[in-house]
Amino acid sequence: MTIRTPRHSTGTLLALLVCGAGCDVRDPPPEPVQRDSAGVTIVESHWVAEWSEGAEWRIEEEPTVSIGEADGEAPYLLSYLAGALRLDDGRIVVANHDPTSQIRVYDEQGRHQVSWGGTGEGPGELRMPPFSVYRGPGGELVVPELGVWLVHRFDLDGTFIDRATLEYERVVDPETRVTSAGCCAFAGVLPDGNWLILYPEEAVIEGSGVRRGEYVLGRFNTEGEWLGVFTRYPGRLWRQGGSDEGALVRLPLTASFSTAVQGEEVFVGNGTAFQVDVFDAEGVQRRSIRLDREPPPFTDELRERYIEWQVEGAEQHPGGAPPQEVRSRLQRDLPDRLPAFSQILIDPEGRLWLIGYQVRGADDEPRIATILWPDGRLLGQLALPPGVRPLQVGDDWILGQTEDELGVVRVVLHGIERGQ
Repeated sequence: MTIRTPRHSTGTLLALLVCGAGCDVRDPPPEPVQRDSAGVTIVESHWVAEWSEGAEWRIEEEPTVSIGEADGEAPYLLSYLAGALRLDDGRIVVANHDPTSQIRVYDEQGRHQVSWGGTGEGPGELRMPPFSVYRGPGGELVVPELGVWLVHRFDLDGTFIDRATLEYERVVDPETRVTSAGCCAFAGVLPDGNWLILYPEEAVIEGSGVRRGEYVLGRFNTEGEWLGVFTRYPGRLWRQGGSDEGALVRLPLTASFSTAVQGEEVFVGNGTAFQVDVFDAEGVQRRSIRLDREPPPFTDELRERYIEWQVEGAEQHPGGAPPQEVRSRLQRDLPDRLPAFSQILIDPEGRLWLIGYQVRGADDEPRIATILWPDGRLLGQLALPPGVRPLQVGDDWILGQTEDELGVVRVVLHGIERGQ
């Protein structure tokens, strides 16, 4: 058995300081502007970092804990990571998408302790591999299965609590709207313990030209009963096209939906702008946090790397669209700007981490995290270690996953060093 547990790195620390043009780092940044719009508080924040020179945060380039190996004992072989989270006692819980349908638990140094679940029909067993793993408001672990028809709950020792079969309600009229996929994706646990489920993105069939789709978040209780639509939220752009007359196709990289739950609030964004909308547990919008900054440009270099990645995939799967057709379609449909962010994470002190979009084909480029205080003020930006996709942020650490050139998947823990 090999457990890769590097020491704290004394090498490179990754950081990026953001400061508005001409700002004086000796002066505090301007306060966000607040205004009311139909009962929703609009918070407009300036693109001026609170960090001053030497006070910015840094992320250690080398992980302090790494779980996952190319070969060895089964608990350390991660085929496809469905999700992971770190508990208050330092244990790391990993949901691995493989035929064993197990939830694996490791100690604070990355040593395997126990596995829960397993494939089967009995209490605590999963019929399908786990979709991910979440914390409930009572500290319990919530484990939806792939496809999100069954949701299981365990206590922190792995004791099975219960499971529920979700009773889905149709939210799309097939005569007027088209959906992007089958049902559904688990989106989070609400403050009251109920569950958020993301329905497939949909778009109106009638009309001409480009139109924006819509995401639908549904709310379910812990018995799996449908409680209604939590909210509808703008999605990606769609246009007419495809082999069938009147068919719609989605335009790539025109939105990236994300949700996060903290305390009594639910944070939702789609990356079309640096904007996060805040809802209460009943789905009523209370705030909208906005940064006066455009999303990053989709540079020629990144566009070409993305196109080449897509074309290479088409060449490896000859049953789909011809590579030249893929190239032509992307050259026409790709946007000028990337999504502002692709993921919302929230640390224990309520700061929002907006994780930048990772362009496929350019996986060596580090993700950029834009960090906001709960009131919308910009703290600064961090460059994450290259190849790390963050999963959870703690007081002085960030948990993520990586995949190397051989396809070896790892769960990694990096330290965060806060400036003074």
